[in-house]
Amino acid sequence: MKTLRWFIPFAALLLMLSVGAATVSGAGTGPVGAPYVDNGVHTVIADSTTWYRFEYAGNHSQITILLVGAKDKGLAFQVYPPTLLDEWWKHDGVGMGSPKDNDLLWTGNAHEAGTWYIKVTNTNPAPVSFQLLVSGSNISFSSILPAITSFSPTTPSLDNVDPNKAFLADSTPRVIPAKTSLWYRFYYLGDHSQVFITMPNGADNNLRFHVHTPTQMTTWWNVTPIGQSNIKDKDLVWNGNSHEGGWWYIEVKNDNTTAMGFTLQVTGDKVWFTAPTAGIVTPPSVPAIASTLENADPNKALGVDANLRVIPAKTTLWYRFAYRGLHDQAILQVPDGNKNLLRVHVHTPAQMTTWWNVSPIGQATPKGDDLIWSGNAEEGGWWYVEVINDNTTAQTFQFLLQMQERF
Repeated sequence: MKTLRWFIPFAALLLMLSVGAATVSGAGTGPVGAPYVDNGVHTVIADSTTWYRFEYAGNHSQITILLVGAKDKGLAFQVYPPTLLDEWWKHDGVGMGSPKDNDLLWTGNAHEAGTWYIKVTNTNPAPVSFQLLVSGSNISFSSILPAITSFSPTTPSLDNVDPNKAFLADSTPRVIPAKTSLWYRFYYLGDHSQVFITMPNGADNNLRFHVHTPTQMTTWWNVTPIGQSNIKDKDLVWNGNSHEGGWWYIEVKNDNTTAMGFTLQVTGDKVWFTAPTAGIVTPPSVPAIASTLENADPNKALGVDANLRVIPAKTTLWYRFAYRGLHDQAILQVPDGNKNLLRVHVHTPAQMTTWWNVSPIGQATPKGDDLIWSGNAEEGGWWYVEVINDNTTAQTFQFLLQMQERF
């Protein structure tokens, strides 16, 4: 394996980052963290590739993708379903743009639901503007799949990935996106009366849920919940009682690669969905960004994306991004990472087999308030990012990842 080569001083790096942000208009240079298609006009920089995504219900409804006026512009695009993303660099897409009049067009359908990706390639030595249009009766441009279940579930806004914005755990039919945790709450008097929680068909749909008391929510990521779902036939159930009154929380988890519909049914003699007396208890203030801490294990690393995240005190968390190799240049920035006293290590796929025993191939270095790492290598595959918080308090952070392909 060849070692990484640092290729520009920091001043030039910052200039390139600022120019790249302006020309690419926020587009993803790799599939991880790619923005949703917005049907707007964007620019792809010279000799590079940019990625976009959309959600598809996978019910064999037709998808139409049009790259407007791109026939003679040196542009191309390929279409990737969810199942090809694990090793996308090894595969061509399931479809590509073909000339139609002055445009490039692809149309097709499939049974595979989830997040689909479009890779737009510019083979020119100069930036090129383009407009990407995606349409279809079961297409959406948010992290919620189009609802195709018979009970017309309520499409969540995803605000409730934050437990501070937990929705009421009433019997409203809802949708949870793939690989997501969402939060719900109910009010319990705490008189040892029984509480019953049922999720019909939750076991069949490979969902699960955890139950948290009010006091547990102050450090919910660090404690075992008071209860968790149990399988009963096709359903998920939990029942219990306690002396502790106040707002109780339910964390619903979807480990599937597709969105799922569900309904929570919470019942009990002393259960409400509003506080029974005005001013009796308000929802507690809990960590603003959900973190299950499952990714303290590198085997459960989350994707490197631009989402704002929280890392608890004295904790290491793992993330990963897909890297083609071939000495494509990777640039990873953590805004305010230096200011917040975080550390970031980067590991190659080969290093991950004994990562605890080897020095990482790179680590982010301070640049003003930020942390920045940049480099390239021959080795492709899943590269891993280790974020380390040595502070005695939790810290927020965000990744900004850019990739420049070399042809």
